[in-house]
Amino acid sequence: MVFFEINSKTLKVSLKGLFFGNIIWKNIFFNKFFKKTKILKKTKNAKMSLESTTQNIKNKTANLNADFGAKVKFNFTSGEGVVYVDATVNPAVVSNENIDADCTVLVELSDLDDMLSGSLNPMQAFMGGKMRIEGDMSIAMKLQGFFS
Repeated sequence: MVFFEINSKTLKVSLKGLFFGNIIWKNIFFNKFFKKTKILKKTKNAKMSLESTTQNIKNKTANLNADFGAKVKFNFTSGEGVVYVDATVNPAVVSNENIDADCTVLVELSDLDDMLSGSLNPMQAFMGGKMRIEGDMSIAMKLQGFFS
């Protein structure tokens, strides 16, 4: 047996399995195991990324008009958490609490970051299936100005 230690987990692989088929070794071990470790590394940085995204949204809410007047929740599909924006009060309240909102935007955290930076058009994200809307669609249409 050969033992590999990656991310504090020990993986047992027999020499017979190693040399029996390079294709099997490559496809099963590298493609499956290392993709999972990349996901683990990504989730370790999720808290920091969620905090930076929340701060970015706080900065953007300063530009909201007084007539926006809605509650919006950005729910991240990978499980990083939520960003809740209550624009019914002035100044708008931004938090990471999971509170009911008038409109919920389901999106990947990285896609929301791209929309906030301007590298991803929100309408294209919606049409491409990267973003889903639950609740009041008219509030979602008002968010178009939020991302510009």
